[in-house]
Amino acid sequence: MIATTAITASDPQGASDKTKSMGLNRLGKDDFLKLLVQQVQHQDPLNPMDSTDFTAQLAEFSQLEQLTQVNDKLSDLKLYQETINNALAISLIGKDIKVKGDQISLEEGKPVKLGYSLDKDAASVVVAVTDGNGRQVASLTAGNQRAGYNEMSWNGKDADGNSLPGGTYTFSVLAKDSDGNTINSSPFMFGKVNGVEFVNGKPYLTTDYGKYAMSDVISVQAGENQQPDQPSASMADTNIPEETDNTQNG
Repeated sequence: MIATTAITASDPQGASDKTKSMGLNRLGKDDFLKLLVQQVQHQDPLNPMDSTDFTAQLAEFSQLEQLTQVNDKLSDLKLYQETINNALAISLIGKDIKVKGDQISLEEGKPVKLGYSLDKDAASVVVAVTDGNGRQVASLTAGNQRAGYNEMSWNGKDADGNSLPGGTYTFSVLAKDSDGNTINSSPFMFGKVNGVEFVNGKPYLTTDYGKYAMSDVISVQAGENQQPDQPSASMADTNIPEETDNTQNG
């Protein structure tokens, strides 16, 4: 007669040890059923398995079967969700997106929008624009601005009114409250989606500035978005301050 060790609901460690001794990474429903059958076949006739333990193991098998089915459904749902995300990413090609970042693309003769978010209401805001060599080429200032998303319009000119060449520039935001304390800010960049790359099955939107995950996208707009909607509107109407002439050359 073959002596076996019963694996019951009250002995989860025994199940784990038996699984490891068999060289298995996990115990599937088929393995569970085989163990249960072997246990019944080789039980001691003089000391048969307790009916309560047998019933508990059958209940465990039923739960394992249900969990396996749930896992299969979740896998199907994940595949379906990935398909939707891929289709959505492709549909964004040619659209303008807003993501966190500090780069701007300047086309000579065209104003460019600088967006940023403030953690608190600010008494003063200074936006410094630098070129590819790290030299400050423009400085824009504004007075009171509300917490949340704000914008400034830069005409692409230096302090002397000369138009700067087109290209990629960066900008930084320095905001302070009425007591002179610095307020945390987050710059935003705008770019056109040129294509989609799939890395490990996940879609990434490619722009002139780099590639971004779908979760990085804050907003999507159709068409060109580099020119402000109302460049001549007052700050009171749009919360977009007009540019001042205090540009500094580095």
